[in-house]
Amino acid sequence: MNVICLLFAVIVGYVLYSVLEHFHLQKSKEIAQDILTRAQRQIEKRKQEFAQILAAQEEAQKNSQQIILELQQSNDILAEKLALAEKDLEYTSAKLDRQEQKIQQVEQKIQEQKQKNLVLELEHQRLQNLIHQILLERSKSTDEELYQRFLKNYSEQLEAEALQYQENVREYLAANEERIASRILSIAIHRCHFSHWFENSPSSVVIVEPSDKDQILQSEIRLLLEQELGVQLEYEQGSILIVTADGCRREISRQILMHAIEHREWDIPAMKARIALLKEQLEQEILETGKQVCKTLEIELSDDLCRLLGRLKYRTSFGQNVLWHSVEVATLAKLLAYEIGLDPKLAVRAGFLHDIGKAIDHEHEGGHPEIGGEILQQYKELPEIIEGVTGHHEDVHTGTPYATLISAADAISASRPGARRETFEKYIHRLEKLETIAYTIPGVENAYAISAGREIRLIVAPDKVLDQDVPQVANIISKAIEDELHYPGKIKITVIREMKVVEYAR
Repeated sequence: MNVICLLFAVIVGYVLYSVLEHFHLQKSKEIAQDILTRAQRQIEKRKQEFAQILAAQEEAQKNSQQIILELQQSNDILAEKLALAEKDLEYTSAKLDRQEQKIQQVEQKIQEQKQKNLVLELEHQRLQNLIHQILLERSKSTDEELYQRFLKNYSEQLEAEALQYQENVREYLAANEERIASRILSIAIHRCHFSHWFENSPSSVVIVEPSDKDQILQSEIRLLLEQELGVQLEYEQGSILIVTADGCRREISRQILMHAIEHREWDIPAMKARIALLKEQLEQEILETGKQVCKTLEIELSDDLCRLLGRLKYRTSFGQNVLWHSVEVATLAKLLAYEIGLDPKLAVRAGFLHDIGKAIDHEHEGGHPEIGGEILQQYKELPEIIEGVTGHHEDVHTGTPYATLISAADAISASRPGARRETFEKYIHRLEKLETIAYTIPGVENAYAISAGREIRLIVAPDKVLDQDVPQVANIISKAIEDELHYPGKIKITVIREMKVVEYAR
């Protein structure tokens, strides 16, 4: 039984082995077939790549042969050019050698000529010295004497020519001075595009309610303004006139009264506080105004001078605002300076500062030109500017042309139609007041107010006023005018005493 089982197992095992062997053999054949197929494909692919490589090599060989052929042709051409260049170089080298030989020959000739020139120059110097010595012996003079004589003759000749030229210029100017001056002035006036209207600070307050008049004139308000600001109040034709020579104080007083009338506030302590506030605000305003105008005119000034110039905003002269009058004079002076060849920067500075004395002429003695000159001296202004300011009314003789220039610009601005205005009544009243004061002095026969009230001339009776009394008469009239009139600047007083004796011989 065991043997049978063993035999059966062997048979079964053999069968299984045969089946597995057959299966593995079949699988191996399939794998071998697959490998063979892929190898054939790879071989075909490599054949194609090899064919492409061969084709590319053949193409490259053809191209390289073509390039080699072209390079050979280029080498042949370059060889021909090189040969030609070598020939040209040889020709040029030979030519340069010939030129160098010629240059050497010319240099040799030049050296020879220099030697000859040196010999000639020495001979010329010797002859010149000999001639000079002979001339000195015959003239019996030294070198220095001849040199001085030559300088003198030459200087006399130049001086004569200069005098002749100066005389010609003087004759030309004398013959054409009016035409030249008119042309220069007309050009400056036409180029001065300046606004002819500026707002002036009013000097009165209109009274609508009669009670306001009594409240202002018959109360402590009037006393307050006189004590704090030094102004006087007068009633005339429905308005309160603010009388003072200080425009800034006049403006503060006007604002105080306008505020009191508008808000019905008559409290004295409140007014004092408001006066202090307005003073501070006005000081700042006039400083800013001065700086802004300086910026417009492109000049630089210190804050103190800007503050003084800003005060001119509230100063008028015959109705003309002095600040804007100064700006106009500065502009005209600059234009005139361009025309006559002066420095326009100095001209515009002197023109703008010419009336600076009017800012404080009510606080100092003397006319505004002198006061302005003193102010500018304190601030180290240039002499030309100081002389232009002090001499612009021709009261002081100066040697600078800027005084005449400023005087002309000032006259143009003041004489422009509509620039200055004053009511006929006020003008007549001021002249009559001056003459009335003069007639109150014993011995005055005639009194004449002239120059728009800036000067009064008196003729005294010689039998009533002696020569030694004339200064006393002038002093008495001066004091009377100062006490009774309010005016800016100064008034000139001239007292004339003349003794005439007429006798007839029969």
